[in-house]
Amino acid sequence: GRQTGHILFPKDLKLSGQHCQIFQGEKGLEIRDLGSNNGTVVDGRLLSPEKSYPIRDGTLIAVGSQVFKCVEPNNRP
Repeated sequence: GRQTGHILFPKDLKLSGQHCQIFQGEKGLEIRDLGSNNGTVVDGRLLSPEKSYPIRDGTLIAVGSQVFKCVEPNNRP
């Protein structure tokens, strides 16, 4: 987000103060949109707020003007 969290982009006006959360779920990493104004997009799909979605190696995450690709540590170049 722009204001709080572990990764901040304070100048990205498309991000909410707290935009989304990535966390360790029961079956691996998951992402949850925190009710952001502009939404969180995973692999081209807009997430429903407050619902958790799995993320895996190769998953693309778009928040605000930022785009991230998830890479398993063993698959790094």
